[in-house]
Amino acid sequence: MERGKLRRFHMPLVGLLVWLAVIGFASSPGLAASKISIVYSAKVISQSPVWIAIEQGFFEKRGLDVRLTYIGGAPPVVATLLAGGADVALIGGVGIIRAYLGGARNLVFIGALKNVLTGSIVGKPELRTVPDLKGKKIGVVRVGSNPHFLAVEILKRFNLDAGRDVSFIQTGGQLESVAAMASGAVDAIAVIPPQDTQVIQKGFRLIADGTALRIPYAATALATTRDTIAKRQDILQGFVDAIREAAQFLFTRKEVAMGIIAKNTQIRDVKTLELAYNAEVPVLERDFRVDLQGIAAVLESAKSDFPQAPAARPEDLVDTRFLK
Repeated sequence: MERGKLRRFHMPLVGLLVWLAVIGFASSPGLAASKISIVYSAKVISQSPVWIAIEQGFFEKRGLDVRLTYIGGAPPVVATLLAGGADVALIGGVGIIRAYLGGARNLVFIGALKNVLTGSIVGKPELRTVPDLKGKKIGVVRVGSNPHFLAVEILKRFNLDAGRDVSFIQTGGQLESVAAMASGAVDAIAVIPPQDTQVIQKGFRLIADGTALRIPYAATALATTRDTIAKRQDILQGFVDAIREAAQFLFTRKEVAMGIIAKNTQIRDVKTLELAYNAEVPVLERDFRVDLQGIAAVLESAKSDFPQAPAARPEDLVDTRFLK
């Protein structure tokens, strides 16, 4: 009888202890810290390591519970970072740098996937050269995005004024730029791989190959805020390590990586993907080094809008602790 009483008492006690343990774990700072919010600005090959890291479990391996959000174009991604809506971003550098010059000194680069501009201006078949773009409408994701910067730099090399000689139409995304080109809403588009290859395969004309110009530029970077680094350094280290592993997968597991890229870009044509992969992957960074020359190039281009740009030091926008 006594044993029965003891058993009835013992079982609820075990249940209580288990319940308390669960509550304790649920409120544990360690587990709460494992959640990370990531945003990315473009459905392009240079940002594909974030898809690969999710598909291959590289975040999960490091105890990270990821919420991934696509927001087309750098400016709204920057706004999300500054508002605390995300911990870290994969983004074109121009948005971060211009916001920094505008006073957002909390922003910082913690790595880079690509330090040169890649992409093309593709247009209607009757447009053959860059000077033919004068007076035309060029689709870009957003003013201040990588494709916009690419178009400005190409136009500059042909003595065209981007503010006077063409009209930029903001499409909101790479896929939307392709749709605008197909519908005739614009005369040409500036796009990053793989969408530039996709549009050319559809019969539109390659007007300028930006990749061949090898323009130094903070093209695809990992960015966060100094506040996030102070609060979540271990989590950010896990993020960077996972993205680096995913990038290595992109370099060495071509067929599987192309399948993941196809899924996320909605490009199914194998030839298009093959051409884009072969053009883009060779220029991606193996060591995630942020090229200060690329940041300097953006600072130089921004000085007409930000008189303080020449005084800014590229190294002040970079924190390399996660790459060691």
